[in-house]
Amino acid sequence: MDTSHIKFYKDKKYVVTNILDAAVKTLEFDQKSYLRLKEQLMRIVEKPGYEGLGLAEVVTITNKMIEKVANHKGFIIVDPVAAEESPAEGERDGDAVSRPSGAPAGSAVSRRTVEEPAFDGQNIKGKEKLLRLVLLLPPYISSEDASYYSAQIREARLGGLSSSGPARTTADFDKLLAKQVVDMYASEFDALVKADPEAFMTSVETVMGEDKKVDISNKLRTQLTKVECIAEFLSIKDLIDRHVKGDKEQDKVEKKKSSLFFWRKS
Repeated sequence: MDTSHIKFYKDKKYVVTNILDAAVKTLEFDQKSYLRLKEQLMRIVEKPGYEGLGLAEVVTITNKMIEKVANHKGFIIVDPVAAEESPAEGERDGDAVSRPSGAPAGSAVSRRTVEEPAFDGQNIKGKEKLLRLVLLLPPYISSEDASYYSAQIREARLGGLSSSGPARTTADFDKLLAKQVVDMYASEFDALVKADPEAFMTSVETVMGEDKKVDISNKLRTQLTKVECIAEFLSIKDLIDRHVKGDKEQDKVEKKKSSLFFWRKS
């Protein structure tokens, strides 16, 4: 789809992704809701006649939609300075802050750098989309297994989950493969947390204006256990990748700042 006519398209997608990521990490907001809302929001952004929709309006719409599915009041917002100074489309190397205003305790997220996600979060519709997603599963399944299951899916009936037994429908294969890759990825996720537990400690601003640290690794691990399809797996994996990368980039920024004031060290 040609989006060149949509003003600040990549910035709008960035804002939507940033806010939805924050909702998953800090609210009761699962990947099923993430995928559904992202598809709906991008459909609004791409709708003819909505080309001039502003970033502030995208923030408001996204938050209103999250309110309907999560136990949350108030806003998860993008740093207005970061939004106003966002680089030209096609360029991205900035910080964003996601935090709620007037939200319940524990419902904010720390400063993170967010990239465009590798997976756009679209719901699966039809065999061809499912087959494209299967190609993204290696190394969590082998290339040989990906080819084998792709052949099985091409022959399978398009439809929902069938009764217990061997996979017969596209939904059966979708769920079967999702379980396999989650089992493989879970150990990798646990290794990430073990190697750098501090990366999963996030600063939270409470309704009283106090900052506290919360561990979001358990929430992300729970999200993994709830995965029911390949799209949900790819979505939570990409979210975790963005989070870890953002933490590393923030560390680099903080270390660089610290080195500028080396004489202050004791």
